[in-house]
Parts: sequence; C-alpha cells; structure tokens
Amino acid sequence: FKGVVVSEDLTSPALLATVSPEEAAVRALLAGNDLLVLAHDPDVQRKAFKGVKAALESNRIPKEAFVRSQERLKALISRKQASSARVFSQEEDGAGASLATMVASQAVRIEADPQKLLPIAKGLRAGILVPRLWDIADRVVIDEEIRGAAALVQGWAQAHSASCDVLEIPIQPGGDMLDLTFEWAAGMDVVVHFCFDAHRFAGQRKLLEQLQASCPKVVAVLIGNPWDRLYAGASTTVVNTFGFRVSQLAAGVNILFRPARS
Repeated sequence: FKGVVVSEDLTSPALLATVSPEEAAVRALLAGNDLLVLAHDPDVQRKAFKGVKAALESNRIPKEAFVRSQERLKALISRKQASSARVFSQEEDGAGASLATMVASQAVRIEADPQKLLPIAKGLRAGILVPRLWDIADRVVIDEEIRGAAALVQGWAQAHSASCDVLEIPIQPGGDMLDLTFEWAAGMDVVVHFCFDAHRFAGQRKLLEQLQASCPKVVAVLIGNPWDRLYAGASTTVVNTFGFRVSQLAAGVNILFRPARS
C-alpha cells in the first residue's frame, strides 16, 4: 500500500486511559500512520504535537520515515487540489438526504427495554431532553439545522404524541440548570435523555446518572458514543442511534413511538 494511512481518533477515552497524548501520537506514527486524528481537545492536540517533536529530535521517529510520510501527504493534497470542484444538483442533494434517512432508520436499535417502555404510549407525558449541540460546533462538525435541534425534536415527537415536551440543555449542565431540569423531569411519566458522549462530557454523565436515580422511567437515546450504554442502569431503556446528524436524531425520535427491531 503506497497511499496515506489515517489513524482513528487518538483522543479516545479508552486509549488515553492507558497512555499519554504524547505517547499515543508517537506510537501511532511508529505504527505506520501518516495522518493523526486528534479531535475535540486543543490541549491534547498540543501535547501530541510536543510528543512528536521530541521524538523526532531524539530520532525515536526516524527522520527518513517521517520524510516519506510527508511526501505521501503532499501527494494526496496535490491530487485533491488538482481535482475539479463538483456542484451537486438539487436532485442529488435530495437523494443524499433520502439515503441518509434510510440508513439512519435501519441502523437505530433498541439495546435494552427492561420495563417495556417502548413504544411510548399516547397520552403519557414524555419529557425529552436534548443537548445543545451547537455548544461544541467549534470542535465538531454539526449540521446547520441542529442550531434548532430542540424545535426539530419537538416537531417530530408531537407528530406522534401531543403530550410530549422538549427541553434543550447545555452540553455541560450544572448548578441551577440541573435543579430546574430535575424539577421539570419530576412532572413527567417518562423521561428521555438524548445523551451525547457521556464518556467525554461529565455533565452528560452526571445528568444521566441523576435522572436514573430520581426518575422511575428513563430512556437513554445515545447520539454520541455507543459505549455510553455502560452508564445505563438495569431498569433503563437504551436506544442507540450511532450518531448525531439530523437523520439520526429523527430516527431516534421515531423509534421511541414506533420501535423497530430490538
């Protein structure tokens, strides 16, 4: 293989629990990666850069191998720049959206439903918590429509049941916001938490844990890290959407009221 090798995200909590960002980056290059992905955290990115710089200066990363890697990257960039820009037609854009909807609806799954909460019966007061994903738009690519994620979810949910209420919360809720959230949740028959990457964001994890401690019927809809299911209690219903794009949020709402395969 003579192309560019790209790493998985080196900021994975599982990886950084075993090695430092500096060591992770160095080992990834020594393993043959040309391009390292370090998402979300600028501090981790700076540490990785310093680690690679030190490894080059000490010759732990051979200069010749690094130069060859640079040449592969330059060749890739040159090919990309040489290709002509393509403007998609309105018909192609629509076809892409339809395909995304189909894939998302096929991918979403019920991981656990011990209390048989799904489908949520019409007439039950269902409170749906939606994280304000635009909080992290400076670090993660967010669909433009998700600026109004709460309004989108509200519309989708109320198409199934008029007794649904949606509350948008910060990615990292705390203090008075948490108190108000639990007060709001106490009046619901079922509480649905669209949980975004609780492995990375302590506020999301704390919210899920406290909801499970205070609310008898909780549905965790995972829209970030599938491994967040490890934070779900034995009585919690878990739905996995495998992503946070518009199509995946819609699939997550639909399965609450029209469950697919489990």
